[in-house]
Amino acid sequence: MTNSGTPRTALVFAAFLAVGVGIAAVFAPRLIDLRALAPTIAAELSNKLGQRVSIRGDIFLSFAPSPQLILRDVATKPLDDGMLALSVGEIQADLSWADLLLGQYTIDTLNLK
Repeated sequence: MTNSGTPRTALVFAAFLAVGVGIAAVFAPRLIDLRALAPTIAAELSNKLGQRVSIRGDIFLSFAPSPQLILRDVATKPLDDGMLALSVGEIQADLSWADLLLGQYTIDTLNLK
């Protein structure tokens, strides 16, 4: 008795796994209430920038073809003064797959619009 079905079974499994990951990458961000993450994201940005950050618009997350986070209507103010320092209509951050798989996040590209 030969074991010729094993490579074929592995290929079928790999194909189903790839399709499953692709579907999850497309639909998973839609299942998460990203607005609920706004205070956490704003607090992390505030900590890194040393300024008070507010996210007043929508938040989008995409994993395909590469991970990207989009924040709309973002403003910063100095911690010690109420004057507006920066107001941006949209921030697009391209993230690193390798770092995300390690539980970290690194911004490869940041675009302000």
